[in-house]
Amino acid sequence: MFLPRKDPTLVLVSEDKLEYIPKNGVVVANSPLIKRQILRARRDLSVVSSVQAINKEILDVEAITALEDLRIEQEINGYVISRAMHELLPFKTRRHTLGIHKRVEERFKFIPQGLTGFVVLISRKGFQNHSLNRFNDNGAKIAFELEYMALGHIDEEIRPFVGVHAEQRKIGTILKEAEKFQSKQILSSLIQPNQIKLDGKIRIEVIMEIVSYDGRVTGKIERMFKPDDAISSVRNIIIEWNNLLETMTKDHPEEKRRNLPATQRILQIYPPENKK
Repeated sequence: MFLPRKDPTLVLVSEDKLEYIPKNGVVVANSPLIKRQILRARRDLSVVSSVQAINKEILDVEAITALEDLRIEQEINGYVISRAMHELLPFKTRRHTLGIHKRVEERFKFIPQGLTGFVVLISRKGFQNHSLNRFNDNGAKIAFELEYMALGHIDEEIRPFVGVHAEQRKIGTILKEAEKFQSKQILSSLIQPNQIKLDGKIRIEVIMEIVSYDGRVTGKIERMFKPDDAISSVRNIIIEWNNLLETMTKDHPEEKRRNLPATQRILQIYPPENKK
């Protein structure tokens, strides 16, 4: 049984939002994906791990307190932690969401790694689950299943660099965004071919992205579909994803017959010295 999903995004503890951190500032972040997403937004920043900053890998309250001391002493400008850990801190700090920011086009986007924020209720065998059905969140259940399915088809080696997010959304909300941003892409994703008008009240949105080691290049897929088409749609997304990676992460030899020059890979997943 799934309870409503908590916000899966992380937070930046800093005096300023990411875009206002002083030039060449230092941010501590352990997630490989978040590191790359921060560099995508601000290539001038130095993003280091907690091991580099305080010689601690696990960010418990003690470790975060040490990071906060560094921030107060202005040795770092901020650090990235989970919302849950932020709520446990014995001191008050300013936090800024590293979110998807769908309603704010100009904000930097941080697609989470997937399978985060879910609350699952597990009961003993024989427990009368029907008495708790009113608490079950079907949208969270669908999102979990789709993210699990998508991540299961991603190579384990590159999974730390991939963001995956599935969400059930109301059509009215999506249309407001399309109107605000004047997005024909959003509208076309809602209406199927040969369909005159919208049907149903909700859509499932799936976003997948991979970011290069230096944050300069992003490969991304965004799709919307009806809940009834969820499984088949995610299967198609996985096929598209594999084709995208094939195109962006491999060198392409010269094709004389088609008069195409040789090209290097567009998206470099690993630094040149760690090329795989």
